[in-house]
Amino acid sequence: MPAGLGYIMEQQDPFKIGQLSKELVAGRLAGIEDPCAAAADTIKKTLVVALKAMPDGDSRRAQAIEEAVRGGLQGVILGDHDFAKAGMLTLQGMADLAMDMHLDPTGTLEAVLRGFAGLKRLVAPQKMDSLRHAIDAEYMGAGMVLSELLSRQPDPGRREQGSPAS
Repeated sequence: MPAGLGYIMEQQDPFKIGQLSKELVAGRLAGIEDPCAAAADTIKKTLVVALKAMPDGDSRRAQAIEEAVRGGLQGVILGDHDFAKAGMLTLQGMADLAMDMHLDPTGTLEAVLRGFAGLKRLVAPQKMDSLRHAIDAEYMGAGMVLSELLSRQPDPGRREQGSPAS
């Protein structure tokens, strides 16, 4: 188990899983042959440990999945790797994780898609569209769900209505 993961599990804060996932992925990707597969694998392994530390039915499990996906893919973005490929491999890994750990597959998919949507401000629209199209090709209707989740995210190029001017 990575050194920091035990502490995170003791604190039971799923949001720190995202930071840990990002650091693990970013550190592992340097010089690796298939960084996208390595990222997806690291996210999955991080979640296996994190989810085993949470009781069955714990509502924080979905948050942990969302945060680990978001954090891990930030590592992919930082390394300027293929975002759509890493996203698809992550989604496939999370489908396997849901089956292996007897998680609700729909809830797991939704948590993964929320993780993707949370990266809107960091990912060029074309790259997010590539991921959305790839998802829709494999998981009918899931691309539309991602589009809806993306539409709820703040537009990175514009101020939120009612927020003070910079």
